[in-house]
Amino acid sequence: MKTKVIFLSCCALLGLSITAQAQWQGEWVIGFSGDLAERKGNLNVNLAYSGLPTLPRTDLIEEHTDRGYLGEIFGGYQVTCDNWLIGGEVNVELNDIDEPIHFAFTDIFHAVGWSASGHFKTKPVVGVTGRLGYQMASFLLAYLRLGVEGSKDTIDLTFTADPAVLPVAITLNDARWRAQYIAGFGFEIPLPLYSCPSVRLEYIYRSYFNDRGVEDNGFIQTGFLNPFFSVSTHPRTQTGKLSVVWNF
Repeated sequence: MKTKVIFLSCCALLGLSITAQAQWQGEWVIGFSGDLAERKGNLNVNLAYSGLPTLPRTDLIEEHTDRGYLGEIFGGYQVTCDNWLIGGEVNVELNDIDEPIHFAFTDIFHAVGWSASGHFKTKPVVGVTGRLGYQMASFLLAYLRLGVEGSKDTIDLTFTADPAVLPVAITLNDARWRAQYIAGFGFEIPLPLYSCPSVRLEYIYRSYFNDRGVEDNGFIQTGFLNPFFSVSTHPRTQTGKLSVVWNF
């Protein structure tokens, strides 16, 4: 009797294993995308005359917006069970978002006028993301995406005083690797012809993990005012993606 129970248990486990293998199906994914992105961030500028430390500091918030195109290649692996999909992907992204920064301001006393010019640049982005999807119909897969990305971001900003009042200038520059989270949703639509790729339409939001973005500071030795500048920015990016994907 005991032997019979063990035999039946083994048969049941084998049946469950075969059923699980039949339910879960895996495949590799590779693709490329063209994206339209908008990056917004406040430039936080502080100016203090360190030669006169009792004077109030000048604080300025200048909003800057970049728009441009991105190109991306990606690959990964995904499994499906009934109508559900779970997958992971690695992506590399190149961008062309580099609109110049220009603005002008005066100190809190309206004594010295300053102009600022420069750029905020992002080097190629490398990311790792996961997808959770549901097959809503034979022609439509809806999914959520979460993950992390890393890139080397650079801010380069030159402050120039009114030469008629104070003929000086200073350039602040900071370049560092920053991690950011990404979150979004999308839809995948298979093309009707056999063995053809699928098309994805996707929205992605990205931001740094904490409030510390890219920043730098420095001062100009003038012998009297000694202007001290600090600048920081914490950009956020919204992206619309159109991708072509092959599963194999």
